[in-house]
Amino acid sequence: MLEWFLVFIATVLAVEIFLQTSLKKNIRELLRYTKRSGAVIASKKISDHWKEKVLPKYSLLILLNSLALLFYLFLAVSPLFIIDLIARQFDFHLLVKMMTPAGIGISILVATLYVKFRSQKQASADYSFLHKLLHYLALSSSSVLEATLDGELASCKAQLQEASGQHVFVSGLARAGTTILMRALYESKQFSSLTYADMPFVLAPNLWFKLTHNFRKNIAAKERAHGDGILVDYNSPEALDEVFWRTLEGRQYIAKDFVQPHASDDETIMKFRKYIAAILLRHGNKRYLSKNNNNILRIGSIHQAFPQAMILVPFRDPLQHANSLMMQHDLFVKKQTEDSFVNHYMSWLGHFEFGLSHKRFQALASSSQQSDTGLIDYWLEQWCNEYEYLLQESQKFPENLIFVSYELYCANTEQVWQNIQNILDLGHVSMPEMHEKRREVPVPGDNELLERAQRIYKLLSAESRERLLL
Repeated sequence: MLEWFLVFIATVLAVEIFLQTSLKKNIRELLRYTKRSGAVIASKKISDHWKEKVLPKYSLLILLNSLALLFYLFLAVSPLFIIDLIARQFDFHLLVKMMTPAGIGISILVATLYVKFRSQKQASADYSFLHKLLHYLALSSSSVLEATLDGELASCKAQLQEASGQHVFVSGLARAGTTILMRALYESKQFSSLTYADMPFVLAPNLWFKLTHNFRKNIAAKERAHGDGILVDYNSPEALDEVFWRTLEGRQYIAKDFVQPHASDDETIMKFRKYIAAILLRHGNKRYLSKNNNNILRIGSIHQAFPQAMILVPFRDPLQHANSLMMQHDLFVKKQTEDSFVNHYMSWLGHFEFGLSHKRFQALASSSQQSDTGLIDYWLEQWCNEYEYLLQESQKFPENLIFVSYELYCANTEQVWQNIQNILDLGHVSMPEMHEKRREVPVPGDNELLERAQRIYKLLSAESRERLLL
């Protein structure tokens, strides 16, 4: 399976590079000047004096276009040699495989289909057909994901260092300032994180970097799809490690309509340690930083893997938080309806917080009463379910799990941020700017649900104040 997958990737990359160059133009020019030279030589109407004058010019143009043609051909086949070198580490000879009758036939078929589909108009302006194809190949198949992870760990096994340490995991319900907090910590330069540059082969960051670093282009930072003013580029850290858990344990916690807490076995935890070590190797720092909202589903497993790790859980006023989730849900339903790739993308990365791919949070012993995502009651219940569960988890890991109140931070920014830096053993890091914005929100129809949310919020605020206002 992996062998033919590499043949597929090599063929697509070769065709794409071929199409990106001016190879077709060089071929046309070469044929044009060759034809003209032949016509001049064969013509009886052109004097020898004129032939001696014009033929050297045509010869030079033919030579230059021939050299350019050879260069572009070499450039087009270079991915074959690069991937072949990587594949040889696993005792697989890509070029030999491609020269077999089956390899030639599959390469021709893949190249033909790629050229055909590439020419079709794309619905998404952010991703070319090649990007979409690579994401589909890298993220949609569990067997491919497991193969790339195993390949990554095997290829850099000798270089992996022990990944134990005071890593930081930012998690919680979306729309609570998790991204802003994670970005501020990342600016300390003490952490390694997965970034957009590691996409789409996020389970093989070192192999993917070796394969592509010479072809990377800088892109201007642009606002992410959430429409919240946060800019992203290739170097921006992002919540990408959920792919690891979805690949190895997705069946344990991802159901048709909900996600639920799960506990990992020793083999998965050991592989997770190695995977984090590979990320540290790729990005160069000894501490790992993750922002993954789904990590609340496996706090015990993260603690087992890294007992010194700190888990930061931001939260907001429940009504404001629920309203923000409802607005994001509506926004992404629209985006995903217009472009199905956005829906696939979020599902592949395990982003189930909102949109068409949304799955509610369900603790093992809980049941949901709300079902209408168009009502704030639904999102308020989600808020209650998650943070009530997290309050219970905090009793198991009181030294490792820290609740970060959005409102408390906005009111006491310097003191709260200084204490966060002290707890995480950081030097001076610029404070993230967060401003409390209170919107007018719909009134919940369920008074008992609102009272439940207010009780949980009071407990969370007390926990946060105790840790962050020393």
